[in-house]
Amino acid sequence: AADLTGPAAGHVVEIVLREMALAVLAPNAAEPKGKALHIQSLLVAPSRPGRALQRLSAARVPVG
Repeated sequence: AADLTGPAAGHVVEIVLREMALAVLAPNAAEPKGKALHIQSLLVAPSRPGRALQRLSAARVPVG
């Protein structure tokens, strides 16, 4: 899984996609055009993980 949590503290949520997707990371000094990643899963650390999961469930995205 691509780790997109950065320096965030707290609970980590893994998102698994049904198929590969292209993600482009924000530009920085080392990668002025950003960095492209082909991913099928990623890790994020939402500031309100319970709310994030609740919203996904309400949108009928499988959560579990």
